[in-house]
Amino acid sequence: MSLKEEISHFASYLTREYFKDGFSASFKERLNIFRNSKQDEQIKRLPALYLLAEHSFLKSEKGSSCSSSDLRFRLNRIFPEISKTKYFSLVLMEELAQEKHLALYFLDNIKPQIIDILGESKTHYLKGYDHKVEVYYGVYISNKISREELRDQLKREVLNLFDVFASAVGKEKVVRWFQDSYDFLVDNYQFLETFSSLIGLLPEFILTEHQLSLLSRSEIQKALIEKTEKLEKINKTLILEKEKAEKASRAKADFLSTMSHEIRTPMNALYGTIEYLLSENPREDQVESLKLMKYSSENLLVILNDILDFSKLEEGHVEFDNKQFSLSEMCHRVISVYRPNADEKGLHIQANVQTGHDTLRGDPTRLSQILNNLVSNAIKFTKKGSVTLDVKVLQDHEKSVLLHFEVCDTGKGIPKEDQKRIFERFTQLKNKKEKTTLTGTGLGLSISKKLLNLQQSDLKVKSEEGKGSIFYFDILIDKGEVKRDRKHMDHDEIRDLEGIRLLLVEDNRINQLVASKFLKKWNCVVDIADDGIIGLEKVKTVDYDVILMDLQMPGMNGYEASKAIRSLTEEKYKKLPIIALTADVLPGIRKDVNDAGMNDFISKPFVPDTLYFSIVSNLVYNE
Repeated sequence: MSLKEEISHFASYLTREYFKDGFSASFKERLNIFRNSKQDEQIKRLPALYLLAEHSFLKSEKGSSCSSSDLRFRLNRIFPEISKTKYFSLVLMEELAQEKHLALYFLDNIKPQIIDILGESKTHYLKGYDHKVEVYYGVYISNKISREELRDQLKREVLNLFDVFASAVGKEKVVRWFQDSYDFLVDNYQFLETFSSLIGLLPEFILTEHQLSLLSRSEIQKALIEKTEKLEKINKTLILEKEKAEKASRAKADFLSTMSHEIRTPMNALYGTIEYLLSENPREDQVESLKLMKYSSENLLVILNDILDFSKLEEGHVEFDNKQFSLSEMCHRVISVYRPNADEKGLHIQANVQTGHDTLRGDPTRLSQILNNLVSNAIKFTKKGSVTLDVKVLQDHEKSVLLHFEVCDTGKGIPKEDQKRIFERFTQLKNKKEKTTLTGTGLGLSISKKLLNLQQSDLKVKSEEGKGSIFYFDILIDKGEVKRDRKHMDHDEIRDLEGIRLLLVEDNRINQLVASKFLKKWNCVVDIADDGIIGLEKVKTVDYDVILMDLQMPGMNGYEASKAIRSLTEEKYKKLPIIALTADVLPGIRKDVNDAGMNDFISKPFVPDTLYFSIVSNLVYNE
């Protein structure tokens, strides 16, 4: 028989051999479409008609003892011409050949659209794809690549072609082409065991929900199993990479922690000794050398702090405290720290704090850090005139207050073209007249801006060359609980802690000496404990007003000692102020300090005024 004659007998054969007891509605519908189609369309629809008949027959009682290979072998003998047609021949192939031809037919079906819109020249992409499919299957058969690698290679080729055609005619049109081709293959081959292999080649965004719903349960299971296996492999890789990254992060944190402690411990002794000597009325010929030493140690400390803060911001490990503080005290403390630097340059420096609610709740350390940076920069870039810190209320709510902070200077100003750039990391402005780069890490403003961004605020600047600069930001801070009215702490008053008995828990002899010198100068009675165990025993026998607690000590560290003190039965131990003194300022320390029951946190090397006002503040709030 000729092909035409075979086609005319094909439908009758299927109904006679496979549906003697009557056929399903779906087969009847497909049969009607087949009989009403032209021969070219009938040739394309042959696999669909046959595979639906075969599927139905094998599920029936009569067909339960047969196999698909037996049925196809018989069909090949009865209809040899049909068996040779392009689309039907795939049904009779071995499984691996079926998979390969499904991959080929998928893109071969869009060839007419490519020629129609893009021209014959673009078909070389399809020829290249066909060649690569043949090569990849050949390599797979030779056991040189795994099945998963084969699928990945083919999927990559499909995606590459998608991108090529999408760049020429648009993504939507190419998606439609791919979906139409896929619909055709589903219609013809959905009952083939190998059809699920096609799913693994397609970009996920190609398949619609309707197209997925046409798959049989077994095919969906196969597709899901394959995708699950792939996801599991990816997940294992990600877990390994995550563990590797975490290990590297821990190593970095350990290194920074060790270096911070090792540098800050001698720095504390050096800086503290210089501060003490300057406060002891040195001879005039000694003052300049001591100030130079102080300036150098301050610069070294700024660089160290910037590197640590930048590292924390990069890792996303910034923590914000939530404790009660006095806004006016904090602002005047900042000014007090930098007054000697301003006096040295002949600059007038002051703070104007205009708030109706001075007691706030938030992170005074981070806020001070931002203000310290701005005030320090203002002094650095101002040769004459003044530096002013202004704070005023923008909005007063029931439980919070929106504050406006400004740091104004009368310095040289910032060129307009540099005003955005100064907030970028490692940015250092050049002195155009002197043709020099101003000192610093170039991290301070970047860090300050990021700290404010994390609190839903932003750091901005207004500046004009020759007229100075204003750095400003608005920030919403919760109101604190006013415990009692009290006189504003004068930051120019004589430091006096007479009547205060303090326990210094510190294992480093030099740090003991430096801290003791300042504390005794402020008329404070100081006891020293070399570690947490000794400190705990002293607390049990003596009524102290405040404790300064080092964190890293042998035997019992500062965390353990603080927890032990808080666990003592008498109520006074629950309220006894404990201030942490540490050379370690890396992520997690602040939270650990709070969790251990400590009231405040001061990093080494400490500024004497910062230590003094921390002691006074905690004594006042403890009343």
